[in-house]
Order: sequence, then C-alpha cells, then structure tokens
Amino acid sequence: MTYTIGITGHRDIHPGVYEEIRGLVSTWLDEQINAKGADLKLLSPLAAGADQLVAELALEKGIELYVPLPFPVERYEKDFSHEERNDFYRLLEKAACTIELPTQPDDPSSYLAAGTYVAQNAHVLLALWDGKKKPELTGGTSHIVRCRMNGFPDETPGRKNRDVYWIRTARTTGFIESPKLQHITSYSDIPDRKEG
Repeated sequence: MTYTIGITGHRDIHPGVYEEIRGLVSTWLDEQINAKGADLKLLSPLAAGADQLVAELALEKGIELYVPLPFPVERYEKDFSHEERNDFYRLLEKAACTIELPTQPDDPSSYLAAGTYVAQNAHVLLALWDGKKKPELTGGTSHIVRCRMNGFPDETPGRKNRDVYWIRTARTTGFIESPKLQHITSYSDIPDRKEG
C-alpha cells in the first residue's frame, strides 16, 4: 500500500531558519521512509516556500510527487516571482502526477480546495507553520491544520487519519524562534501564539 504524506505550510519561511527547517524536514522524511518502506508519495500543491522545500527533499529521497493544482497552470504561475516560477516548473516536470481540481481561476477558495485535497488524502500531514491560530485565513496553514484535526465541514464522520507533524517555522514577518518538530494529536492542545 502506498503511504501518502501531505504538506501544508507558509510561503515566507524566514531565511534565518531555512537551513534548520530543511534539516528537520529531511530527517523526518528519512524516518517516514524507514517506518513505512519505499512506497511513499507526497501531495504538494508546489506553492513557494514550504510546499516547494518539502517537494524538493522528497524527490531527492525517491518519494513520488503528486501535485494537486488550485488553478490551471497558466493561472497558478501568476502567483510566483520569477525565481519561484522557475522552481515550480522544475518540480512540476518531476511530478509523477498532476491533479487539476475543479476550481474557478480567480476564486480564492481554490487555495482551500487544494489544501483540503492534500489534508483529506494524506495518511499524515506535515505542517511548516508558525503555530499562530489567528488570524485564520481561508485555506491558510492554520485553517488546514485545524480542519485536518477537527474535521472538514463536508467530511464523512469517523475519519481516522488525523496525524499531523508540526515543524514550528518562523516567517519573514515574525520573530525568529528555533524550529521544533512536534507530533500533535489535538488542535486544542496547541497554545495560542502571539508575536513577541
């Protein structure tokens, strides 16, 4: 059976912790390979930041990449800077599969659709997240983590796959905090985090 990893996370990882985050992700992926065997796949929409970082490392380790797209490629590429766009296309070329979700080209809820697809179709979700629950943006990292753990509005009751591994990830707009990997089992156990 294929074991599926999903990624959700921030686009703006602070450069001061980027290499440390990269190391934690690499180690965590190695642990997944050792525990689950070689038949792994990653679901990543390939947004800049966390999605592309984890996809890059997964591919290096021989994990297949599946890309659920929030928009058609021609529209999605407009979300990226020139460098991010080059990285997006480089990773997309290496994907085993792309999944075009039935979304509208300029509908912001398309990001929610992609995040929901990842969270609902993964055995485990890796979140590169600063841990802040507020403000919760629709389709943002905290929203996807909360729904993964507490259930999505349209989800069948009794769903068992709730595992989330969280790497505390500083953002360019926040203060720098040492990255830390945690296995979280309840959204309510995550303390509300504020700047400072």
